[in-house]
Amino acid sequence: MISEQTFNLDEPEFVDDADMVDDPSVNEEGHPYFIEGPASSYTYEDLQKMTIPVFAATNELSLANTDIAKAVYSAAAKVFGLENLSPLEFRGSHLRKARIISAHDLKEAPENQEDNTTSYLERLACCFTVKNYARTICDQPTDVCIGFIRSYHTTNLYSSKQPEKVSLFCARRVRVCSNLALSVSGLKEEIQVMSINDVYSASIDIMHSYLDHADEDNRILEGLCRTRISIPQFKILTGSLRYYMSLDPKSRKDLPEMDIQLGDAQCYEACRLFINSRWGLKDGETSLDLYRLLQCYTEAAKNSYLHNFLSKQRSCYTLVQNLQRVLEGETDNPYAWLLSA
Repeated sequence: MISEQTFNLDEPEFVDDADMVDDPSVNEEGHPYFIEGPASSYTYEDLQKMTIPVFAATNELSLANTDIAKAVYSAAAKVFGLENLSPLEFRGSHLRKARIISAHDLKEAPENQEDNTTSYLERLACCFTVKNYARTICDQPTDVCIGFIRSYHTTNLYSSKQPEKVSLFCARRVRVCSNLALSVSGLKEEIQVMSINDVYSASIDIMHSYLDHADEDNRILEGLCRTRISIPQFKILTGSLRYYMSLDPKSRKDLPEMDIQLGDAQCYEACRLFINSRWGLKDGETSLDLYRLLQCYTEAAKNSYLHNFLSKQRSCYTLVQNLQRVLEGETDNPYAWLLSA
């Protein structure tokens, strides 16, 4: 069941829609998407034309994606200044269609015309950058990137109104490829919210949390350039990752506890990028610095489904950060298992 939404965003003060719309002139030609995989590009105007699912038991509206985007953007404007924010980027998947039905005019399926249908995105990702926080890390320009991911498949729309789940992130993004370096300080996965104001408050909190740890995160990223992994070590790492992901949960209990979210497809793609990509081995190189290795993994993770994207990005960051500690001699690190022959 689908309905239209009327929502009053009086407090706190929200930015105007005109300040958030996409401007094609902002992105350079050929600018890659921050998420690829089975997702399509949408604009803010596209989302405004879509309808909003309701909770079937009580006919109450769920939170509109446009209002969530406005809340996150408004929070960023408060923290960083509206003039410093880039336009919104959207990627969505799993377009769901429904019929508009009234009790007085039930439509048989063959009579269901296009103007009697409506649609909404089950999964949506949104991001934008903070232009005045640009910084060069390991010879690559980066921006602070903020956004959210929302998926209706985590909400029981057949029930009465209940808290809805939204994931928020704030991280460094490499400008030339849109890869995210997502630390724990810049991520809140599946927070439960009842209102748009809850989204706004949570967004303010995560942006301040990231800024409190930004210098430390930047030092970690810069430090990755000083540590290298050899080709034989990467071969062992790739085999260990694929072996680990193939084990059942019971067998994994006998191994060190690690946050590894990469699947077999991502491991294969990261290996391909290690060998042949802008981040991979150059002519004559026998090793790769860990910052470029991180880009291989995060770029491979961009092909994930939207609802898995943030956990995989966080896992990539955690993996490479711990690999650095192991390669620098931290033998009691659980990730040392990945480099053991």
